[in-house]
Amino acid sequence: MDGELLTGGGLNQVFRVGDAVRRPAGPWAPRVHELLRRLAPLGIAPVPLGLDADHELLSYLPGDVGHVPPSSDATLIESARLLRRLHDETSRLGTRPSSRSVSARAGQ
Repeated sequence: MDGELLTGGGLNQVFRVGDAVRRPAGPWAPRVHELLRRLAPLGIAPVPLGLDADHELLSYLPGDVGHVPPSSDATLIESARLLRRLHDETSRLGTRPSSRSVSARAGQ
C-alpha cells in the first residue's frame, strides 16, 4: 500500500494517502458514512470520500488519537466539549426501522 502508515489507533492498518485516509471497512461502513456526513460540517469528523468492498476513504483530520489520556486539564476540557457536541448532534438522529446494530468485533 502506498502512503504513510498511521499508528495510534491499534485496531487495523490505516494509511494516509495525500489528504485522505484509507482504512479497512466493515459491513457497518455505509451507516457510519451517513453519520460522518452529518458531523463533518461541524468539524468533528472526517468527510467520507469513498467506499468499496474492502476499504473506506476519508478526509484526513490532523490531531492525536482520542484514547490517549489527556495531557493537561485544557485537553480534558476540550475533549469533554467535543464529546458534548457529538452527543448533541447524534441525539437528533434517532434510529431508522431498518437500522440494526452491528458489533465491531466478529462473533459478538
